[in-house]
Amino acid sequence: MFLTVIVPGPKNPKQNIDVFLQPLIAELNDLWTEGIPAYDISRKQNFQLHAALMWTISDFPAYSMLSGWSTSGHRACPYCMEDSQAFSLKHGRKTTWFDCHRRFLNINHRFRRDKKNFRKNITEHSGPPPFLNGEQILDHLEQFEFKRVFDEGAEINSELSKIFGWNKRSIFWDLPYWKTNVIRHNLDVMHIEKNVFDNIFNTIMNVEGKTKDNANARRDLQELGIRPELWPYGGKYHKANFTLDKESMNLLLKWLNILKFPDGYIFTYDTRCVGKERTRFLLEAEYKAAHTYILLNTQEAKEFEHMFIEQLRESYPGITLPQIEQQLEDHYALWFNEYGQNNLPRDSHLYYLSQGPLTEVTSYNVCIVNGYKFHTYSYGKSKSTVNSGVCIRGSNYNYEEDDFYGILKEVVEVEYRARPIKKVVLFNCGWFDPTPHPRGGTIVHPKYKIVEVNTLKEYPKYDPFVLAKQASQVYFVPFPSKKKDKVNWRAVLKVQAKKFDSSYTTMKEAEEDAAFQEDEVEVHEISDDERFIDPARCDSSGTMIPILREGVFHPYMVEVSEKARDFDVCGRIVADPSLQDVFYLYQAPITPISCKKKCNIICSAIEICITYVYA
Repeated sequence: MFLTVIVPGPKNPKQNIDVFLQPLIAELNDLWTEGIPAYDISRKQNFQLHAALMWTISDFPAYSMLSGWSTSGHRACPYCMEDSQAFSLKHGRKTTWFDCHRRFLNINHRFRRDKKNFRKNITEHSGPPPFLNGEQILDHLEQFEFKRVFDEGAEINSELSKIFGWNKRSIFWDLPYWKTNVIRHNLDVMHIEKNVFDNIFNTIMNVEGKTKDNANARRDLQELGIRPELWPYGGKYHKANFTLDKESMNLLLKWLNILKFPDGYIFTYDTRCVGKERTRFLLEAEYKAAHTYILLNTQEAKEFEHMFIEQLRESYPGITLPQIEQQLEDHYALWFNEYGQNNLPRDSHLYYLSQGPLTEVTSYNVCIVNGYKFHTYSYGKSKSTVNSGVCIRGSNYNYEEDDFYGILKEVVEVEYRARPIKKVVLFNCGWFDPTPHPRGGTIVHPKYKIVEVNTLKEYPKYDPFVLAKQASQVYFVPFPSKKKDKVNWRAVLKVQAKKFDSSYTTMKEAEEDAAFQEDEVEVHEISDDERFIDPARCDSSGTMIPILREGVFHPYMVEVSEKARDFDVCGRIVADPSLQDVFYLYQAPITPISCKKKCNIICSAIEICITYVYA
């Protein structure tokens, strides 16, 4: 579970955030020591539910507010602490951690002895800083008498912070289990990725005032003895090879402008065709290709495929694998049709499969399958997203393991004469030639496995159909290159569908046979307590308007749900009969702060994860 707190700045409480966290910590202590009565629907019994705070997730400034460790200056690293090797740049005058990481390498690593590519003529012989566990850190805080921000005499923290890296004793140490947690505070990857991207992009685009490639940086490189090609010579600074010229900038911006990505993930693995439908009849070549592909990809028919191959080997002892493949493509469907008429029961599924589908099919433009939303190329070309890229593993009957990449042209639903009617969804695609370049149209980078396809080289065989359930989604990215030989090439970006358990579905609460709680539990459905009033609801003078919101529960309220994992924002107990686990969605009360005080609370999203255990 996540408890998300958004605190806007810039006049945020900084280290005084602990004042506002007091109600939360008090309730977390109660949940750990006393727990709350709850009912296990799977076991039909009451139990005492306990909860523990796992960790916090925040950006780096909020890390300081929550942990109490200063994240500025030479000791900003919360792992190295006082053992940090950070230093200030002579010309840029900023703190840097350049070349502070070789100490973490194996003692015999060659980088430790490298005097050229790191700081000039400097080798690294020291080991990594010692790892301090929670108990050691807490002992350190108590030894130097750091206080909580709301304790009497907390002013001493400002004096101690000048000597040590700590600003306070964090309120989270009041949790009895906090010192035993291996990980207590985490950094939000989103902020790190954004900052790194901004710095790289502004530098290669040479954005004035934001690029990191400036005169001071060049002089600092010379001071450190690295990257001599960027040093100033004769008072002049040569253009870096990573900085784009005007033509390349325009090309990159145009490329960014035309990029279209897939819609994202769809949380279902069931095949579902949506949108406007139309019927048409398959051409003779289409019918043969579709029927053959379905036969060769139906598990129940594998024994007949093996039977056909054995007959081929008996009739033609020297037949090769490519020849067998061609025979399967040309004659297997007709052979199975005759075999079904003579040997299979007329009311069996395999008999109807052998006789082939109806020639009339239903065509769609959109299909949702395998966690993806697919659009046909013609349907999606005018949209802001592209969902027509298709990839399948190998071919339908080839013995090689090539990946096939193509463009979805049509979603086809075929029907068989069986009762009840059996339907199969196929993708009609145009495939790129999977043969390696230069003979074919595919390049696979030997080291990084990046795939490139040539959009002008098509697969020479007529083999347009695949089962929709076999398809995964890809996006073909053009190259922002001035080289003409890359105009028709596209890099393949594989979209990873999110794994989804079909049993994990959102259910409505059971309306009948509601779980009965024998033990008495205090329940408050609606409260006029100021803590439960939306702080955003106030009049023009700033006075709180007591608008009572339906479904606002006391934080200790529990409500039983018969459906597994049925979570919502109101705080409900949910049982999973298969795992014999019970989860409680913790909802902290709104801190009783009047809108008149106009308190500005932190400019970061702090996600506090809570894990749940049995008593």
